[in-house]
Amino acid sequence: MLKTNEDRLVKISVGIVVHSNPVTSGHGPRVTTLFTSSTGKIVPRIDPDANIAKILNLRKDL
Repeated sequence: MLKTNEDRLVKISVGIVVHSNPVTSGHGPRVTTLFTSSTGKIVPRIDPDANIAKILNLRKDL
């Protein structure tokens, strides 16, 4: 379990790994958190085809 700045336990977080070609320092790969649940109501599921660009129809080649 993770501890947040408020010293609460976070049982699960859902995020997106963001990667770009940065031209300045500090703007490279990172994780953007989308959802968190301190009560455990988010149930993880492994999906090998998961791709946010595919889900949002951002690319036709996926």
